[in-house]
Amino acid sequence: LFVRFLPHIAREFVLMHTHILILEIVFGKQKIAVRDFPRGTTRIQECNRSCRGNKYMIFLKIFVDMLTAHTIKIIQSLDKKKYRQKYNLFLVEGNKIIKELPNSDYEITELYSTDPDTLNLENSKVHKIQPAELKKISFLQTPKDSIAVCRIPKEEKIIETSIQIILDGIQDPGNLGTIIRLADWFGIEQIICSNDTVDVYNPKVIQATMGSFLRVNVVYTNLESYLTNYK
Repeated sequence: LFVRFLPHIAREFVLMHTHILILEIVFGKQKIAVRDFPRGTTRIQECNRSCRGNKYMIFLKIFVDMLTAHTIKIIQSLDKKKYRQKYNLFLVEGNKIIKELPNSDYEITELYSTDPDTLNLENSKVHKIQPAELKKISFLQTPKDSIAVCRIPKEEKIIETSIQIILDGIQDPGNLGTIIRLADWFGIEQIICSNDTVDVYNPKVIQATMGSFLRVNVVYTNLESYLTNYK
């Protein structure tokens, strides 16, 4: 965003925005070289003094953060089941798993990366963000390069399969993720879970599956009723 301001207005923008690059300060025929001004700087005042009252304009380039406070708040809330259900969204972290998403039934709604070129996904717009921004929205102690915000499918469908796993009351996210990964390894396509089993879209479960959640159908139901009618 390129803007031209009078000095006193420019100073207010410097105090408000995360980072501003002064392109040029012009007074008379003289131009002052480009300089960087971090947030809250008082260097604009120094420029004011250096120009000694001459009339001049300040040309600014304002770098606006890609992630708004509202977006960060929503993404951070996705570690809780009630907000995943509210927004119908969940998070996938890491380039390896994200690259598998286009070949699955999951829809990517937003994609953020510190290095978009490493993803190379067709039909998916990647928002470039800074490492500090990635850290704000990641649920990992050591954030990976990219994060995808995905839509949770509206319906859970039980598929016909010759072999499946039935889980009752699994509470640990890491354990469920490992079971899903093992099921994928052995070619088991479906896991039936009791309603009190930990949510498959819990960030820790998704991470523990290492991408296997894309190939294993996980369904939640009343086990007593399901097993009574199971043939």
